[in-house]
Amino acid sequence: MDGSEMMVLDGYEADDFVGLAELYLQHGIEIGALATAIEAGGVWGWDRYGRFVHGSMGTQVAQAALDRLARQYEREASTYDDDEDLDPTSDPLYFHGWLYKDLPRFSPQDRQRPAAPIRQGDLTRASNGLLTQIGALVEVVLGQGVWRDAARFSNQSKLIEALSDHYEGMQSMSKRTLESSFAKARKALDKP
Repeated sequence: MDGSEMMVLDGYEADDFVGLAELYLQHGIEIGALATAIEAGGVWGWDRYGRFVHGSMGTQVAQAALDRLARQYEREASTYDDDEDLDPTSDPLYFHGWLYKDLPRFSPQDRQRPAAPIRQGDLTRASNGLLTQIGALVEVVLGQGVWRDAARFSNQSKLIEALSDHYEGMQSMSKRTLESSFAKARKALDKP
């Protein structure tokens, strides 16, 4: 296949990172084409130690990206709408991909559905989840409603437990998701 048949993504510089979510959600690259590209040449992403590394087949980085693509495919093929929290700060769909200059050569045939500039599902759910967490914390900080006695939270664990109990069943308010979000938020505050 010659270069004239390859799909071009406009608006990127050579060193721009292009994540799987962006390729799939905004540019319409099919999950199967993304999986094939990872299997053939690996993928870039963060390992469990926070290093940005290239993961070839058989590595934790590549497997995490492939597993997440498989979950997305199963999720979309199912009529059951699971309540999986989609967090762009920890979801492999958002932080695995390639530098634009190293992007696999996707053909127009890899794009089976029209590109959507904004996908209301995943991106909106992630954004709404963050807004839910922020809204809950605003109520705690201002001492509104059931949070009038907010000083009773002597540590982060007790606050997370109270939030997850009070907002049980709401998107992004599970204990696991709050723990992850709080840890990332505290780490972000520690950066110079």
